[in-house]
Amino acid sequence: MYFCFFYLCQTHQNKHVMKKFLYLSFLIFLALHVGAQDFAPLTSASAKLFSHGQFADTTYSLKFDSLAVAGSDSVFIPHYLVSPDYYESDTCIAWGGGCFKQDSNTFIGESVISNNQGKYTFITNRKDSLVFDFNLAMGDSTVFFQNQDERFFMIYLGMDTSSIMGYNDSIKNYEIAHTDGNGNVINSALHHQPIRIGKTLGLTHFFRVDLFPVVLTPIHLIANKSPDLGMHALTYEKLYDHQPGDIIQYEKERYEEPGPPWGNYTIYTTKTYLERTDTPDSIIYTIARVQFNADSTEASYDTLRVAYNRNTVFRQIPYDYVSKENWNIQANTFRQVNACGLNLWENKMIIDYRIYCSPENSWCSYDIPGPPPWNWIIYRSGIGLWDDYENIYDIQYWQLYNRNRVVYFKKDGIECGELITVGLPEPVAKQAGIYVYPNPANDNLNIETAYPTKAQAQLMTMSGQTIRTFKLDERFTQISLADVLAGIYLLKVISGREIFIEKLIVE
Repeated sequence: MYFCFFYLCQTHQNKHVMKKFLYLSFLIFLALHVGAQDFAPLTSASAKLFSHGQFADTTYSLKFDSLAVAGSDSVFIPHYLVSPDYYESDTCIAWGGGCFKQDSNTFIGESVISNNQGKYTFITNRKDSLVFDFNLAMGDSTVFFQNQDERFFMIYLGMDTSSIMGYNDSIKNYEIAHTDGNGNVINSALHHQPIRIGKTLGLTHFFRVDLFPVVLTPIHLIANKSPDLGMHALTYEKLYDHQPGDIIQYEKERYEEPGPPWGNYTIYTTKTYLERTDTPDSIIYTIARVQFNADSTEASYDTLRVAYNRNTVFRQIPYDYVSKENWNIQANTFRQVNACGLNLWENKMIIDYRIYCSPENSWCSYDIPGPPPWNWIIYRSGIGLWDDYENIYDIQYWQLYNRNRVVYFKKDGIECGELITVGLPEPVAKQAGIYVYPNPANDNLNIETAYPTKAQAQLMTMSGQTIRTFKLDERFTQISLADVLAGIYLLKVISGREIFIEKLIVE
């Protein structure tokens, strides 16, 4: 290549040819450089989510805060979590329990060092080094960690093509062997476990590094950002995914001690999803809502139209990240849960009231009237808010308890929990001049309007199934209920662009 370059220069051919040649040379160099990045287990842009099992207690997020250079090595610095141990600080002013440093390592350990030639060194919490050579020949093995009691080998088994979450990728396959110092096999959780690296995806099967070798936990990739696979982001579309017929009932409790008894209550709110409209950007629901006060036995009924931007991101990798704002999410878990046979994603946040102190990268308590409140908030995919808990108290033994949680749902035909039957206000609410009586009804139902109208009406079950359809052509219409089974129904009246719904009891 140097000879050609020299020859072109000496022959003084036009500059256009020279530029074209240099451009082609650059492309060749770039192709070789990019090719060298194939099968890299990690990059500075890696955003991944791993799991130990389908219903494990938590998942393991991976994202790097920064990339440093030490000589010819690249040093990947992962995001840090908040330490559970507090300390007294002279720099950061704290009230009560002191401060908590944001220096706790994630599952990947303290840092990862790459020599850019296929060798990666993972630093554990105990400063041990795990050294992996990802350029082994077929059948070769190497020790990536050893001490006086045990050894861990990696063995290269070869390459194949696999589907990872529906994405086809070329995969380098390694296997872990765990032995004692004399070469005897130790049948630990990592023995025979795979290490797998995709050409595009990078690391797909690995293990927890932070507590190694005390804790031996194999993990596998369940979500990836770029290419976007799995639950890489919990969007409103996934969080509030309802279908007509879905029902969710919340129990909201408030208790104050000591305090006025009239300030305490238990309210049940039942939402029945009647209609769903999908647009490119939004999901729009028509919801029948019944609110019942268990203490006063008062009830109210109305309909809602709720819209969500389907692309709004609620949470994303890393799900356990603590942002440097006024609120510290002391514990943030993201996992799969089995809810009466439904596989749902759960995001739980235990919230502590603290202020970030930048000089020490710490979160410190601040002066409020009494001890800080205790909160948690849980969201589940396909349900939305699942459990919102708050407990506030002070040094004079005043306490306020608030909780709003799901006690029943019906989703995809599956029922979970116990539905609390709610009452109806008397008389039945009159909507836009539409009167429905008697309620409860027996043989006949009367529908009266304040003015002549041409409308359609539907009698539906509480799950949204239509069992009768009829027209309202006059100001007064009588409907026979002789063939309608006793139960609780919804009467839906559609007049032009307006929709009115009444709850109906048939005896």
